[in-house]
Amino acid sequence: MFAWGMVGASAGWLRHTRFMKSRIGLCAFGLVWGFLFGWIMNVWSLLSLPDAFGWGLVLITYAQSFYFDLAHAVANVLFLGFFGLSWVRLLDRIRKKYGLLENRSARR
Repeated sequence: MFAWGMVGASAGWLRHTRFMKSRIGLCAFGLVWGFLFGWIMNVWSLLSLPDAFGWGLVLITYAQSFYFDLAHAVANVLFLGFFGLSWVRLLDRIRKKYGLLENRSARR
């Protein structure tokens, strides 16, 4: 939950930047978070192991997860590359239509 929350929070922090409004920026964001998400999950996996922690285990865990993390990152890039900007436009339309995230004092 923490990892997904950080993906959403960082997307929210960067939402008004020129970087996130371009297809290349969205794809770069997805690529980076594809790996970061996996690395955060690796930490969780390592912390859940009883009495077996060692730097060798850390190295093995990250090495074994590399191809899965790569697949996750590439899938993020493909989905954001094909659908990202249209999803952003769709969500913006929904936000405007239903008045979501408006400042209530500005409406009065």
